[in-house]
Amino acid sequence: MIERFTKRPRDGFGANNHVKTIVNPRRVNQRVNPHNAIYFLDNISVNENGEPVPLYFNPQNTVEKIQLNHYFTKSKEEFIKKINRGKADQVGNKRKLDEFDAYQRGEVEDLTALKLFNHFFRLQKINYDQSTIRDLKFMLAEEDLNIELLLTCFHRAHGLKDQSQREKFESESLEKLLKIKEIQMDEAQLFVDSLPELLLTSTNYRGKIIARGIELFEMLENFIQQKSKSEICHDDESIIHDLQSMLESELTIEKILTCFHRTQDLKDQSQRKKFGYTLIEKLLRFHKIPMDEAQLLADSLPEFLLTSLDYQRRRNLLESLNRDDESMIHDLESMLESELTIKEILTCFHRAQDLKDQSQREKFESVLLEKLLKFKEIQIDDARLFVDSLPKLLSTSTKHREKIIARGIELFHMLEDFHRRKGPCVEQFDCQRRRYLLESLK
Repeated sequence: MIERFTKRPRDGFGANNHVKTIVNPRRVNQRVNPHNAIYFLDNISVNENGEPVPLYFNPQNTVEKIQLNHYFTKSKEEFIKKINRGKADQVGNKRKLDEFDAYQRGEVEDLTALKLFNHFFRLQKINYDQSTIRDLKFMLAEEDLNIELLLTCFHRAHGLKDQSQREKFESESLEKLLKIKEIQMDEAQLFVDSLPELLLTSTNYRGKIIARGIELFEMLENFIQQKSKSEICHDDESIIHDLQSMLESELTIEKILTCFHRTQDLKDQSQRKKFGYTLIEKLLRFHKIPMDEAQLLADSLPEFLLTSLDYQRRRNLLESLNRDDESMIHDLESMLESELTIKEILTCFHRAQDLKDQSQREKFESVLLEKLLKFKEIQIDDARLFVDSLPKLLSTSTKHREKIIARGIELFHMLEDFHRRKGPCVEQFDCQRRRYLLESLK
């Protein structure tokens, strides 16, 4: 494509101010669309010159340092196919052919992308591990290390092929990370959002990571509570009366969001939680949401996520990882007495891995794997769950290894066929690649 289309509109073409945004995922609270995101506290979008960009329009559009080519129209035949496909996020809303003439302006020859493409393939010959290790040594030698830099080191180390090097740099990153005492609010958000990856890849530091996570969740909860106290609070009684009246009427997304914002003014934390849960339940019952209300909901998501209600729930979940074996064994035995779905079996399997008693852990893992492998008819969603859990299943079982690999290959075939019927896509080739990798284990 970059060889076929090398012409673009002149500089200053208005539509080019409608941008895409490249973000650091750890700084993002919610992704609204490809154009912009909602960030954690004190983070904003900027253009290549460091100037703030409101929403997804950049009036000071330049391409001196970074350029993104959007092949929106391509050829007329391809654009007609695009019209016939319709928009992915707006059913029934199709583009017009007039847009082709409006955007197809070959006024300037631009070979930038073609040159970079050729350069990229030359870079592919560089050994990934070698360059990553060099970068990690340089970054970890810095004196003024912060949470974000250390999390970046941890994730980069996770991509190393050499296991001994991977474990070495992961360990060094975590050790330095856990030594940081003074943590800012936005750094606390970064840390707690990285907890799943930190806990999945580390056993030596597991206890310390959990303890620090709980501490930071409490810090975030307190911040939200203090924030709400510092704002002007209305009399709880009148707010509760208004909320009850609104909840008795026919609710729209907009009304639910209005109620939710009002609950944040309640001084009584138990009432705030009660109404918060009620409103979230009502919100989740909506199946068809108009586009204008979907935008309202997307804009309000950060406030849902930044309530003490959410941090408290996540802290409780983290604290549950510190439970003793006896209570977990009781839970697992209760679950095993009922008819389990694939999702429930996998949940139990992951819980069993938290048992400290090795004999109990192996016993439950074995029982759960036997139940899992007895399933004959598997739905697409369950197949995805199974194949995504393969690394864990294979790393913890030798007795069932061959059966797990065989079932995994079978499910990858099933997923490939499912995606193939929808037309060639990334998911189909991803399943194929992962299947080849699994077959190599045989």
